Amino acid sequence: GFEPLCCAALEHNSQAHERLADVKLEAVRDNNQQLVSEILDSLTGLSSRDASAEELANILQEPHFKSLIEAHDKVAAKCYEMPPSKVNSNAMATGPLIPADAVRMIGIQKKAGEPLVS
Repeated sequence: GFEPLCCAALEHNSQAHERLADVKLEAVRDNNQQLVSEILDSLTGLSSRDASAEELANILQEPHFKSLIEAHDKVAAKCYEMPPSKVNSNAMATGPLIPADAVRMIGIQKKAGEPLVS
């Protein structure tokens, strides 16, 4: 019944995890802020005539999206800075550090017929 199916799924999950652990992910580019700026320049004339272009321009100008792109560019450029801490510098010196090759992935999915911004 259920037990062999569960064990098979766990085994498959374990094998998939092992294969993914060996993959080294690298950012495609680290200057996406410039790319977004160029896209916005391209959308300038289209926004008044095309609702999708206007929606995209609005999304690209949102503060949260700008911060996301900025954070991506910093991680892609491996530009890691430890914020100065005068409150508890001893704890920071002995605490674990994030490895330089750490990767955090996020995604945005758009459903057909629904706007990204509500």
